[in-house]
Amino acid sequence: MTNLRMNSRPYDWPFDGDFSRDNTALVIIDMQNDFCSKGGYVDVLERYSEYLQKVQQTVIPNLEKLLEMARTKGLFVIHTREGH
Repeated sequence: MTNLRMNSRPYDWPFDGDFSRDNTALVIIDMQNDFCSKGGYVDVLERYSEYLQKVQQTVIPNLEKLLEMARTKGLFVIHTREGH
């Protein structure tokens, strides 16, 4: 797929240098309305308003870009959500 390397500590990623559609997936966890959207549970709790604003301004747009790249490259994409 690509010869992608990310310099990091304690070791570079991918560790073994093998990054392909056969061994890589994007897993997106708990991007639910209650945690990420206006009117959701977190939005109602005033003490989390700054958290929600950061999620909406930074996390979601970056995740959208990552998801688009993963789909373009043909990676397996998994969405999960936790239910209570």
